[in-house]
Amino acid sequence: MTDPPRWVAAAAVLPVFVYGLAVTLRFVGPFPLLALFAAAAAALPLLAIARPRLLLAGVLPSALIATVVSVSAWLSQSVPTGIVGALGEGLLLGLPLWFAGVTAAVIDRFGLALLVLEGGLIEVVMARAAVDSLGGPAPASAFLPAWYRVDGAQVHALASALGHGLAPNPPLEGVLDPVFIGLALLAVAGLLLPMLRSPERDLALPRPERHRPIVPASRILPPPVLDVREGEPTPAVASPGGGLVPVVGAALGLAGVIAVAAVAPSLVYLAVGAAVALALGALGLLQRPR
Repeated sequence: MTDPPRWVAAAAVLPVFVYGLAVTLRFVGPFPLLALFAAAAAALPLLAIARPRLLLAGVLPSALIATVVSVSAWLSQSVPTGIVGALGEGLLLGLPLWFAGVTAAVIDRFGLALLVLEGGLIEVVMARAAVDSLGGPAPASAFLPAWYRVDGAQVHALASALGHGLAPNPPLEGVLDPVFIGLALLAVAGLLLPMLRSPERDLALPRPERHRPIVPASRILPPPVLDVREGEPTPAVASPGGGLVPVVGAALGLAGVIAVAAVAPSLVYLAVGAAVALALGALGLLQRPR
């Protein structure tokens, strides 16, 4: 795929992540200056939408902040506070924009973009669950502990469901926001648009440049062809993955996840993981040259 439409992908994925950021800012704050600085550092991958070469440099600051916060929490066996806590608060605040920038920047690698989008949507839901657990407006210092509580409870619920087949009512199960669902579908549609490009357009050869001949045309005529061989070269055949196959597959996968959620809600996250794995495998097969 040539000339990936990063701006189209950015326009599709930004609304859902900006909405998640707005929900957090509506109920949590004000954030200290250090947290705002960490949030700005986490949002640096947005620059990669215009300059893909800046993606690695844009990701490094947030990776460093995440490492500092994680190591501090592991060493103290508690939620970080003080300076490290402010860095963690800012990191959570800027993560939606981090996911938006990375997803749009790697749109030429559809499988990776889909995985990043999935992780970003889960992060937005986790942040929303953490905000809801606060029960109303709260200071910024309460955001990081609430996020850790929701994350721990969710992991425990998943482990219990996979190990014992129980339905422990995981925290994310109670988060239902129609606006978020609609914006998430818009983001998925934006990622699918490049897959709908015409195969003939992708196989079209570039037009030769026109040059004015230096000598008269009579002097540059090709010699006559004496040996004419029958047969024509076999034309290139486009992969069938460039049509509606991804759209149909996504629709069937979504229907399957909805069916699992209706019958066994505790297994919905396992179903999502299996659907993503199958989708990546199918895309790998469809994009192989034929």
